Amino acid sequence: MRLTELEAIQKHKQNLFFVSKQINQGNFTIEEIGDNIKGSILHLNSGKDLSLKYMGPDAIKIFKREREMLYALGESLFKQHSHPYTVKYIFPLIRNFHQKAKKEDTFTYLQGMKGANDKDYRIILTTAQRFKSQESFIKLTLPIDELEQSTKKMEYLLESEEFARKNFWKFESLSEREKQVLTLTADGKKAPEISDLLFISRHTVNNHRKSINKKLDIRSYHDVVRYAIAFDLMRV
Repeated sequence: MRLTELEAIQKHKQNLFFVSKQINQGNFTIEEIGDNIKGSILHLNSGKDLSLKYMGPDAIKIFKREREMLYALGESLFKQHSHPYTVKYIFPLIRNFHQKAKKEDTFTYLQGMKGANDKDYRIILTTAQRFKSQESFIKLTLPIDELEQSTKKMEYLLESEEFARKNFWKFESLSEREKQVLTLTADGKKAPEISDLLFISRHTVNNHRKSINKKLDIRSYHDVVRYAIAFDLMRV
């Protein structure tokens, strides 16, 4: 079911709130989340100006600069890559939000921006929220034309990260062979195929599966796939 643009924007804001909450509670660092999301860019900006304190790896591909250089350029980075309208009219709104925002406040805005190799500007959606440090703002940015797809990916990643955190010790109770069987099962392999691939009997495969189901409380194939994705045994 497709999301409307308004629903996607609301999900985008919810994702940022959830990310900020997880970091504030110490469950994850900003790098652990920001370095692993695709499609969206998580970044941390100074409250005094627009300079960066952290930015996800996709920004390196967009701006064609190393992360340290992005930080060193400060606000000039955004001036170089932003549309003149954005610099003139949107930047003052962002600064005003930085000055007046309370902890719970969010600010969602559109801006024109282009990467190092882009000929044309793209419309970028950003949602900002004051971070745990009163001098910083955590932000989530993505192209408006990728809003629905990227928002769903982000939501799924966050759910997987939370699932992995809650079920870490269950997963750690599996033997290496059980993890191999779990991976192949999630990949759609049947017992005879797993038997051939791992050079073990079908009876042994079935015993491993029973043990996995018991240790992880597996009740459906969906549960198998969820564990495999959450613990990086397979990719979506």
